[in-house]
Parts: sequence; structure tokens; C-alpha cells
Amino acid sequence: MLNLLITPDFPPEFFAHWHMFNTQLQRALDTAIHLQTPAGYREQQDLLDSETVALVYANPFDAGSLMRDKGYIPLAKPDLPSDQVLVVANAQSAFAALGDLPADSRVLITANRDMESIGLDVLQGTAITADTVQWLPTRTFPELARRLMANEAEIGLFLASSFRSLNAGTQGSLKILFETEFEDFGHVMLLHPDFADQADKLRAALLNMAQSPVSRMTLEDLGMAKGFVAAGGAGDGKRDDGEVQDGQAARRRTGKPKRKPSSSIKRRTRRKLHQQQKLSKQRQPKGSLKTVK
Repeated sequence: MLNLLITPDFPPEFFAHWHMFNTQLQRALDTAIHLQTPAGYREQQDLLDSETVALVYANPFDAGSLMRDKGYIPLAKPDLPSDQVLVVANAQSAFAALGDLPADSRVLITANRDMESIGLDVLQGTAITADTVQWLPTRTFPELARRLMANEAEIGLFLASSFRSLNAGTQGSLKILFETEFEDFGHVMLLHPDFADQADKLRAALLNMAQSPVSRMTLEDLGMAKGFVAAGGAGDGKRDDGEVQDGQAARRRTGKPKRKPSSSIKRRTRRKLHQQQKLSKQRQPKGSLKTVK
């Protein structure tokens, strides 16, 4: 029997759809699959650290480290536009752009493996650094939103797809200060290396799901009407400058890279930050907000 772990990124109404997805995948493979739906990211990490999970539908904040550290194999990913990272603040806060944030900002994040390193990349060019930031881990994105609405932090980092699955009232109580422009960043189905001999069979089953009318309805309910496309190799899991999503950025930050860690991602971040600072200066009275020089 295999087990399939689904990252806790999705709203409660998706649970029934994931159970249907699991049932249809079992039929396609003629193999028993035990579905695991952890309630939060800490529970997810405990499961991944304590047992061999054959299949993991991972979000981009975990996928890189699972491939790098545990040898997981990318099988397939949803045929969807790239996801993004959002920097979000309380709608009532004085912050209008990233440049307004103080160096010692409290930053709410989910407890994913690469969340801090990706967050530092996104915040590059602001006053916030690894030495000054105050990370505040949360179990889920809804919890992150509630705590941000309660003014427990200056900002929170969201996966865009998860933020936009929040109800309208919650979204209306928050405001987006910044959105990345990643070109290939999103969820991916991963396979534990102990099951590598089944990779082709499992990948084919995932890719063929959209061909079945019943399975296609389930995929539509899960927000991926076009189904899955193959993942892995040179064309998968990369951002706009050819960096492997998640873990590669962290490795360049902490290791000894062959070149400077600056990349097109960071250049885009700085460029957007500069644009935001100009707009902020135009909209705000002189000296009313801090800016990063």
C-alpha cells in the first residue's frame, strides 16, 4: 500500500475532493493508497520525518528541500499559471510598500522547510535582514491571516493561491504590499526514492486523469481543470532565472556560490521595490513614512 500526503494549503471544502481524487487514483493504479491530510505544517513535517511517505503533493515552500534533502522525485505538477508569493499587511496599517517596513519587522510565516530563505529573497532590498527579522511561525495560512488581522505582526507571507482562497471578508481586512513574478513556482507531486521503480506508472496515471470524464470533474473541483503535466528534468521546478524553486535560493544564500547570489528574481524585486518607493513618496506627505535608501 502507498500513502499520499496532501499539503495543508487548501480550504476545508477541498477535503472531499481530495478523497475522491485518491479513490480515482487507486482505481487507475489498481493499488491501495492511504490518504493523509495533516491539519497544519508542523504535523506535515512530523509525518515526513517519522515515516516513509510515498507520495507528497507538496507546495513550493517544501518541494525544493524534499527533493534536495530526502531525494524525492518530481512526477507531475498542475497545468496552471505560476503561483506567487504575496507580502501582506493589515489593511489598517500605515505601510504602503515594502520600503516602509522597519528592519525589525515581525513576519508571520507558515512552518514550511524553506519559508525563511524564500522570504528573505522576496524581502531583499528592504531594511529587513536575516539578523533583524522576527519570524513568527503559524500552522496554516488561515491562522496566519487571523493573526495578521489581530496586528500581531507588521506583515505576513502568503502563497497567492492560498491567500485568494480565503473568504472575501478576510481578504478585505488585509492588503497586498508586494507580489512576486516567478515564472514556474507551484505545487508538485513528489515520489519517495524508495518507490522509484514505480515512477513511470504513477506519472502516467496522473497525466491521464484528465482524460477520464469523472476524474476531470474532480480535477475541476480541485481548481486544476487541465489536469497534470510532467515534472522533472531541466524544465521543471525552476524560477525565471533557471534557479530550482525553493531550495536552490537557500543554498546560494548560505553556501559558497560560483557567482553572486543576485539573480533576476532579486533584480525584479529591487526594481518593483524602487517603483513602489516612488509611488509611496508621491502619495505620502514628506517624512510621514520610513523608506529604504
